[in-house]
Amino acid sequence: MEARIPNHYSAKLSKLDLDVAIAVPPGGNWKNIPREVPSKRLEHKSASALPLAKAAVRPYGRLHPARPSYTINTYFNRPGNGCHLHYDYAGGQHRVLSEREAARLQSFPDRFAFVGAHLSVQNKSATRCRRCSRFKSCAHFARGRAIVDLFSGAGGLSLGFRWAGWEPIVANDIENDFLES
Repeated sequence: MEARIPNHYSAKLSKLDLDVAIAVPPGGNWKNIPREVPSKRLEHKSASALPLAKAAVRPYGRLHPARPSYTINTYFNRPGNGCHLHYDYAGGQHRVLSEREAARLQSFPDRFAFVGAHLSVQNKSATRCRRCSRFKSCAHFARGRAIVDLFSGAGGLSLGFRWAGWEPIVANDIENDFLES
């Protein structure tokens, strides 16, 4: 039986978004989309091209396999919200990243499963740790290698700190799906 990879789901694109995706090559963005594509959003972007040219986020961007990815923002299920189109243009991957692929770019291991509806999964970023109950009694805190992760999401920030030798002693969030993840 084939092992299932959790959260490997890519949002379905509208016909317009698919036309946009097909027009953008690896490493490209909204500037590569022909003016014939009937999009009010693209008309707006063309009118304000100067600020967008310097922006860190590349609207309607496609990842490039030989370059680092841009930041994966919360709403990566829409091509116009950043550089979230799959890099494999030649292979016909005219789609946004799956939830799992976005998690991989953020260093979440494949065994890490996010819990909740698709929109909820896209909003998660870090995990609740119940290891220490009080700051002063925690040995990690005393050594100066402890962190407190507020608004922790599903655990990404805590996980990164742990890999760097720090210890998350407290994590806090109010979203139940985030905490369950």
